[in-house]
Amino acid sequence: MREVGIVKWFGGYNPSTHKLNDYGYIIRKNKPDLYFNRSHLRCKVKVITPEAAVSFEIGINFKNNMEQAFKVKLLRNENLEFIMLSDAFHYLNSEEKFKFLNDFNEEDIVKIWVNLEFKLKILLLFRISSENLNTEVLEKFIEKDKFIRAIILIVWIKKHRDKKTIVYDKASVLLSFYFKKILDGEEEAEKLRFIFPQNKNYKVDINKAWSEWTVFDLVQDCNDTNIAEDMDAGNHELIKIVTCLYAIDKQIQEAW
Repeated sequence: MREVGIVKWFGGYNPSTHKLNDYGYIIRKNKPDLYFNRSHLRCKVKVITPEAAVSFEIGINFKNNMEQAFKVKLLRNENLEFIMLSDAFHYLNSEEKFKFLNDFNEEDIVKIWVNLEFKLKILLLFRISSENLNTEVLEKFIEKDKFIRAIILIVWIKKHRDKKTIVYDKASVLLSFYFKKILDGEEEAEKLRFIFPQNKNYKVDINKAWSEWTVFDLVQDCNDTNIAEDMDAGNHELIKIVTCLYAIDKQIQEAW
């Protein structure tokens, strides 16, 4: 049975032998560190660096009759099913997690949500909207961050447009609270930069890849009808949503 852990250290110069070490140790959750040897690697040596997430099997070292790791390889090279079943997703770094976003199915989403950082939660919500995944799964999310909760509500609207007015109203309240926390210095506007327009000539375009969306692309995708036209027609709840987002955008630009 394979387990997962983090490389504590591997190799390095040994002043006693005047040679490079060919072994290292793996940190395991609530268990003693585990020895492993270069000969038992199933990946390139150069990728085995401190804090790298690895998978391995446990066996007995016949020389000292102690446990050690065998068949060690980078966790990101395991298949998604193993990573999900072993609850090892949180061991991956942000870049590795992002690569898996395209492979998640609807059953996986709830399992991985708790192990996603702010940016990846937003991107996952973009994907759910863009690919018309089942939004009922959103009702199972437990989320404290008010901005993300607002985005969850907006994405939920896509399959429940008959409830658009009341849900927009709830989302605008959350965004207003979030904006106030930014003004009070309790939240960092900078972390939202990746989903707000970076130039003045920006135009909403929901046909581009979801990973390149801004928050305004998301709102357009979920709203279905043209945002500008709806606002001109007096959709007050949508106006409040967009007004809050523009206010946050202004704070981001000022922080920049």
